[in-house]
Amino acid sequence: MSALSFDDTTGLLSATITGAANQSANLDGRYTLLEHSHAISDVVGLQTDLNGKEPTFSKNTAFNKDFGSAAGDVCQGNDSRLSDARTPTAHNHSASDITSGTFADGRIAASNVTQHQTSLTITESQISDLGSYETTLNGDQKRKITYGTAAPSGGVDGDIYLQHD
Repeated sequence: MSALSFDDTTGLLSATITGAANQSANLDGRYTLLEHSHAISDVVGLQTDLNGKEPTFSKNTAFNKDFGSAAGDVCQGNDSRLSDARTPTAHNHSASDITSGTFADGRIAASNVTQHQTSLTITESQISDLGSYETTLNGDQKRKITYGTAAPSGGVDGDIYLQHD
């Protein structure tokens, strides 16, 4: 074969063979060229089919979950569970999870209180201010408040002793 040609406007395929008559075949649209394209509107129903497809996502990601309240579902932004006033269920936290707030006395063991005594700082002027409050107390409400650098000695239950450096 010496030459092969195709006319893409007529669909005519022609072959020239040395020493023989020229041969041709009219493909008249039965075959498409390898390199060609169409607008979406040229293909009947293609746009409708594309509109009905969901985007493809990897499995087991938040992008392909159903909305709802069953296991594995995700909730929508207007889900009432995101804004209702539910009572928290009983649970525990480690001490390192708690960064602020107030504890009821019964929630702190006495053994845990002594470990923080060294971080308490009270100056002498803060203690001397307490004298005016003592005169308003009944005798059975008064307690002896003593401070100093030495270890406490004497006293009765209820007395307060503050030791400083």
